[in-house]
Amino acid sequence: AYKDKTTLIITTDHGRGTEYEGAWKDHWTQVENSDQIWMAAIGPDTSATGEAKSGQFYQNQVAATLAKLLGLNYVLEGAGKPIEAFLK
Repeated sequence: AYKDKTTLIITTDHGRGTEYEGAWKDHWTQVENSDQIWMAAIGPDTSATGEAKSGQFYQNQVAATLAKLLGLNYVLEGAGKPIEAFLK
């Protein structure tokens, strides 16, 4: 029922930052660069482009990307634009 119809997206709600390992217990302003997250997608409506090493994407783009994959128009103040690299 789900074959060729399902997209799986994995991400985090915050990053680990670039501080020492013990700092990973906290996030936001306590840990430098903890606003940097990763995101992975696989499915029939995402291109198999491998790891993106260029470009800057932001957490406020995640919901807009999910909505676009679902065919929804996501309109919210402060929302980012969908991440086109995740869309075919």
